[in-house]
Amino acid sequence: MPLIGTPIGRLRETTDARECITVPVMYEPTYNSRKFRDLMLYLAHLSADDPFFGAVKLCKLLYYCDFRSFAWSRSPFTGASYRKQPNGPVPTLFFVERDALIDYEEAKLKSERVLYYVQHRLEPIGDCSYKAKSFNEDELRIIHKFTANWRE
Repeated sequence: MPLIGTPIGRLRETTDARECITVPVMYEPTYNSRKFRDLMLYLAHLSADDPFFGAVKLCKLLYYCDFRSFAWSRSPFTGASYRKQPNGPVPTLFFVERDALIDYEEAKLKSERVLYYVQHRLEPIGDCSYKAKSFNEDELRIIHKFTANWRE
């Protein structure tokens, strides 16, 4: 007799074939634009002294923070969707949100040559430490863990 999971996670035996069919449920998180921008600015603020912090590293940090949060709490930070690219995952609305930060004069984009490529670095204008208030304690722990692990 096959075993199936009940809503609370316990296994029980069943003879009904219809209960053994699993239907995947699509999870569509709600996108939070303001929180996404706050996360971009806060990550840029924390990585201000990292010489290799550019757009690629920012995208990877956004991805890892979102997905680690989802793995631990079943809720992502921002609800952003990501696309696979050759240099790593990129949020679908990354360039739209980055340009909005620049237009609202919350950040500026600095391009400079680093080794063999041009680095596009997002630099917050003013102090962004207040952006930490947008995140709860668990989210801040994830953010600080990944920025510390991804230095240079």
